Amino acid sequence: KAAKKASKQTVANKYLGQLNTLVNDLRQSSTRFVRCIKTNNEKLPAKLDKPLVLRQLICSGVMAALEVRRAGFPTRIPFRDFVREFRAFTPRGGRHYTDDKELAAKMMQHPHVAQKVKSSTYRLGVSKLFLQAEILYELESIKNNMLYPFVRRLQRWWVKLQGSILQRKFKRCSADLSEAMTEASIKAVSAVAYVIESIAVGERAKEKASVAVSSSATPVAVEAIVEFRKAVDHVKKIVAAAVAQKEEAYRIRAVLLSEIDSGNERCSALIEVANSLYDPKDVEILRTHAKDAEKALAACRTELMTVATQWETATLRLSSEQGPHTLRRAGTKASLDNQRSSRELDASAMTPEEANAARRKRLDHAMTLVREAETKSQVMLERKRAMDEARAEFQGSLDLASERLSAIQVDVFIISGIKTVSNAVALAREAIFAAQKALQAIDPEPVKMAVEEATQAVENALATAQHEAARVAAMVTLDESEKTLVEIEYSAQEQGFSESLKNVILIAQEAIATARQACSYPDVHVLTNSTQRAVDAVNGCGELLERETARKRAAEKAKFDKLLGIWDARASSSSVPRFARKDGAQPKPLFRVPRVKVVNEDVSGVGSSSDVAANPPSPPQGTSPEATTFTSPTIVPIKAPHPTNTQLSPTGMKKTVMETPVVSTSADIGNKADGKGLDTWIDANSFSKYSTQIKNLVDDLDDLREIEDADADEVIKECGMAKIPARRFKKALIELGARISK
Repeated sequence: KAAKKASKQTVANKYLGQLNTLVNDLRQSSTRFVRCIKTNNEKLPAKLDKPLVLRQLICSGVMAALEVRRAGFPTRIPFRDFVREFRAFTPRGGRHYTDDKELAAKMMQHPHVAQKVKSSTYRLGVSKLFLQAEILYELESIKNNMLYPFVRRLQRWWVKLQGSILQRKFKRCSADLSEAMTEASIKAVSAVAYVIESIAVGERAKEKASVAVSSSATPVAVEAIVEFRKAVDHVKKIVAAAVAQKEEAYRIRAVLLSEIDSGNERCSALIEVANSLYDPKDVEILRTHAKDAEKALAACRTELMTVATQWETATLRLSSEQGPHTLRRAGTKASLDNQRSSRELDASAMTPEEANAARRKRLDHAMTLVREAETKSQVMLERKRAMDEARAEFQGSLDLASERLSAIQVDVFIISGIKTVSNAVALAREAIFAAQKALQAIDPEPVKMAVEEATQAVENALATAQHEAARVAAMVTLDESEKTLVEIEYSAQEQGFSESLKNVILIAQEAIATARQACSYPDVHVLTNSTQRAVDAVNGCGELLERETARKRAAEKAKFDKLLGIWDARASSSSVPRFARKDGAQPKPLFRVPRVKVVNEDVSGVGSSSDVAANPPSPPQGTSPEATTFTSPTIVPIKAPHPTNTQLSPTGMKKTVMETPVVSTSADIGNKADGKGLDTWIDANSFSKYSTQIKNLVDDLDDLREIEDADADEVIKECGMAKIPARRFKKALIELGARISK
């Protein structure tokens, strides 16, 4: 358990371990001072960032402290260590000195030391010798110079023990020659002709020196050793030159091959550009130029690879003589290629420099072909870009035309039995499809013409749809106008106004007939204006009928007021409802004719081409201004004042059909009251309590039928009815036919 606890790594244990390691390192080194330096920003061990360390030393003042220390006596050596290290400076009788400080002072006065070291460059301390910078190294140099003659003596003695000096020189030269041969073999230049020749000269000099050293003739041996040394130096020089030449040739070949590879990549890019072009002629031209450039580059590459250098050829030839079968075949092929290249060079009588210049010229010509192909590709790409922009613009126009065409509700027209719109839409779609196919063409002019034709076809379809929609809406409006005119004519006959409304009704009928004829006209504005005139004429008839009815009602009311003169005294004490007869008030019309309003149905789905703004027609001839007063109609959807029924128009869309207005007559009153009068209605509905007040406010059942909400509330107030009788009173009025809400 104790072992496990000790081996457990904690933060404190890890810190103590690192601290012990640092202390051990400090103890093993000659530490002068300690500074904490961050070796690298990545906090990695065994990695030193020199600029970072130098910047920290400068910023912390260490370098400045070193400069200050260097200006003084930075080197401090204890006297005992100095005496032991530089005992070569000990004067005669130095062993008699017991004080190390005194002995050190005598050693610094040694002739060799005093000659080079001034007394101002050192100081004697209490226990150490203080030296300026570089003085310690100067003392080391003086010591080495004093000991060097003794070392030479020992070396000579050792050489004599191992053999003669000439033999040692011979062995040294032989070792240098072997080293040069090994270098040539490693760098693959040992088979070069001039290298082989220089090595052969060195081998002959070696044999001659070996024979001379073996003989007893010292002068001859010395001369042979000198010649052997010169031959070895020459071999080294030749091998170094061959290696440098080979590396330069390899560099040149690498540069040329990199240019060829770059040219091949550019040719491949040109072929890709050619595949993306639209014009087949441009594709063929660009591919031809790219292929020609590739052929020229391939010829340059073949020439560089087949024309082998002299050391490669010699190496392969040597391998063919000594190596295995594969190397023999390679050597034979290289020899044949070299012979063929040699024959070509001999035939053209070119030097190697001229051959290199010719190869460089052919490579430049190949790269020129590549550049010319790239220039043509730029022109072709510019044409392609212009075509792409034109196609994008034309495609946008076609998309807009298709979107506008899709807004036409063709099925509505088909249900209505109108085929012109569907035919126009079909033609527009065919034109759009033809324009879409034309977008694949190369020449933009046919594309432009096809797009213009498609746009024009769509405009024609839209115009056709607008015209047919306007025609359908006009037909619906005319049908409503004709129906309303029939109702007006029927009401006029019942009330005896046929003669006074005859001319106005004829004018309205003629306007409707004219508008129906205008439905076949191609101009939409003519149709809308004619329809508006017909609507104005019908509305004028209705207004005239209302005025005649109001005049008749006023006459009847005046007659009724005359008969009720006996009630004048009582009328002054009790209020009369405002709807009946209030002094100074305009009587409320009790008969209204529904107005015809222009149906503005948009069944085309594209909106109206223009607002319909017809001028009010002039009064027809033979009628008074009062009878034919027209106002400018407002084009709004039909909203009848009476309850309406919703039916499906011939165009497939919902339209509003007004009910026939109810015209109150004496005959109708008698029928609806089942032959009973006001008294009978009061008794039947249990309003006998309020009989006197009701009879004072109304004359007959016809007045009750014309009562509205405000009038009913006033009657209820005058009679003093409670809530329940008031509800029963309103319910009875609704059953009678009054226009009041529940």
